[in-house]
Amino acid sequence: IHKEKDTEIPSYRNQYNHLMSTVKCGKIQDEFIFDTGAELSTISSSFAKKMGLKIYESDVKVGSSTSITVQTKLAVADSLYVGDILFENVVFLVLPDEHLSFPSINYEIHGIIGFPVIHQMGEIRIRKDGTLKVPFAPQSKQLENMFLEGLRPVVQLFSDNDTLLLTFDTGANKSELSKRYYEAHKDEVERNGKLQTAQQGGAGGIIDIEGYVLKNFSYTIGTRSNVLPEIRVLLEEFEFTKHYDGNLGQDVFTQFNEMTLNFNHMFIDFE
Repeated sequence: IHKEKDTEIPSYRNQYNHLMSTVKCGKIQDEFIFDTGAELSTISSSFAKKMGLKIYESDVKVGSSTSITVQTKLAVADSLYVGDILFENVVFLVLPDEHLSFPSINYEIHGIIGFPVIHQMGEIRIRKDGTLKVPFAPQSKQLENMFLEGLRPVVQLFSDNDTLLLTFDTGANKSELSKRYYEAHKDEVERNGKLQTAQQGGAGGIIDIEGYVLKNFSYTIGTRSNVLPEIRVLLEEFEFTKHYDGNLGQDVFTQFNEMTLNFNHMFIDFE
């Protein structure tokens, strides 16, 4: 990363509440999803060729939030601008176009800015309207409420008398509680929740999953508390939340004016 000053990255939330940020590679400019839940940056096969990336054959198979496994290639961008910030030697997973296309909702993903790029920024401040600010000098707080499992950020959350650990995903529209949470709170969930089937989308397609919907889920993260009107408790186990209580998504982040994500001092907080 080449970061020389406080920077604002042109970004916005699209109709699916994905955080979209401006990227440029060579003469090609586009908007990619800004996604802490993507363990590597990702790009469609046709767009990797359009951007002139070096593509390498590989035997990499990746899973997603839908548990669908996808065969991928790898690509490297010698230089990639995210806003005005220059990154060199950015690794991408290259997925077949059909695995990043959702014809039923007329939606196509060209690319995703993943965790390794985001982590290099040090600190990111995300405003409710989708504006991204990257300060040159990250601030310091004594919160320390976040850690990394490999390339996956995990956040500490308090709810009633529980201390919970949830993965953190700016690419997820909705927050969810996991099968692990369900098994620890089974009586309460079944007593107060409503069983429903809903669709879940990710790289690879869309699947139907079953879960309970809980109303008025209270929580505290960092220095702030709030109530989520509803949250799903999944009955199926997914690899990325297998050892955690769930996954935090945009419905939590947009309850506040600004979210600070700091990888220098390992905290998340809200204003």
